[in-house]
Amino acid sequence: MRVLLVFIIVLSFSACAGVQNYRSPQQHSLSDEHFKVATTVRTDEQDAFVAFTTRPGFEQKQGPLARVKVDTFLRGYINKRTRARIFEVHQLINYTDKKRRNYETVEYQTARGPKSAGLTRLRSDAECLLTSGEGCNYEEHIGFRVSGRLLSEIASSYDRGKGKAPSWSLKFVPLSGRDFQTRITAAEIKGLLDKMSEYEQAMM
Repeated sequence: MRVLLVFIIVLSFSACAGVQNYRSPQQHSLSDEHFKVATTVRTDEQDAFVAFTTRPGFEQKQGPLARVKVDTFLRGYINKRTRARIFEVHQLINYTDKKRRNYETVEYQTARGPKSAGLTRLRSDAECLLTSGEGCNYEEHIGFRVSGRLLSEIASSYDRGKGKAPSWSLKFVPLSGRDFQTRITAAEIKGLLDKMSEYEQAMM
């Protein structure tokens, strides 16, 4: 089981020149209960951790091959022996460009001020079959670790019944080329935390 060796997360950025923005109205309409039900659980007797992911909660596929161009999701782990929790944010980006961007850092806001962190590269691929001069099709799967305290703070701000369904902004900064900015909802975070708590109660 792969556990990232990096840290941190996000809050809110405004669009600026040179930034590629991605927002999905469909994803932002989904509730915490939806993400709780959609979160999958994987465990094995040989593994030290129980693994959770919100990835099935929302995927926007495009084109005849139903390719996922952009995907932002969470992973969580519970240590079976100590009950300690680990959390990660994962980002999948597919784009066409003259050269690979090589996303290296993420920028975000916390209640204690702005921060940034390095990224762990999980997958990198390229298809250079284009003849239009646009460049190649690239895929980058990157991620970073986030504290449970920060996730809990953001999840506590969610209350759809009172019209409070906030989201965080993440800005991924490459070695070259355009920044990539996206959002992850407090509903998705709360859904993951609730699923993990429910599973942990069953473990006791």
